[in-house]
Amino acid sequence: MNIDHVSPKDGWLQAQLDQNIVDYLWKLVRKNWKKKSNKGSLAGNISHSYILKDEDDFFYNQTLSPLIEEFKKVTGHRSFSSSTSNFTRNLDVDKLRLNTMWSNHQYKHEFNPIHYHHGVYSFVVWLAIPYAFEEQKLLPQFHGVKEPDIKPGCFEFQWLSMLGDTDNETYRLTPAWEGWMLFFPARLRHTVYPFYNTDKPRVSVSGNIDFKK
Repeated sequence: MNIDHVSPKDGWLQAQLDQNIVDYLWKLVRKNWKKKSNKGSLAGNISHSYILKDEDDFFYNQTLSPLIEEFKKVTGHRSFSSSTSNFTRNLDVDKLRLNTMWSNHQYKHEFNPIHYHHGVYSFVVWLAIPYAFEEQKLLPQFHGVKEPDIKPGCFEFQWLSMLGDTDNETYRLTPAWEGWMLFFPARLRHTVYPFYNTDKPRVSVSGNIDFKK
């Protein structure tokens, strides 16, 4: 697993997952298709979302635990508290657990409004991206729009700067991002813009990590 730290400081990690991890997540997605809906717990305006179970804590141990340690290392051993915006120092991996995990199946015109998650950390893994931003931006509705404002199919983080301005980091997604993961503090706000011109779904897996009860 290749891990990169992304600015701003205390921001997030992005990681390219090993193929065996991607295959494992696909197995969970297919196994739980249309079994237990998670739509009532989400902000997403999407057709399908289903609860996943991490079998034998495989994903947590192989992927999430190393990312927690990496995030602590690059941010000076700090993490965000689940109940406040303060930091919790020296947070041990064995005090945390994967609280919830689910798959999102987003079709054209659907979207996720700006929102944040509950817990200490959250993540998203892109499994299927049936479009490319460079093609989406050429659609007629974007003619004459300023380049930075064109965002079909994009994933975006948003936060306040030290001056109170809204800053953002936009991921202009293509199939090349399949198998990549973002790992971030649960309270970091983010959104997913609608895409167009394909009937295939965008498939992702997300989850929240929180303190053990």
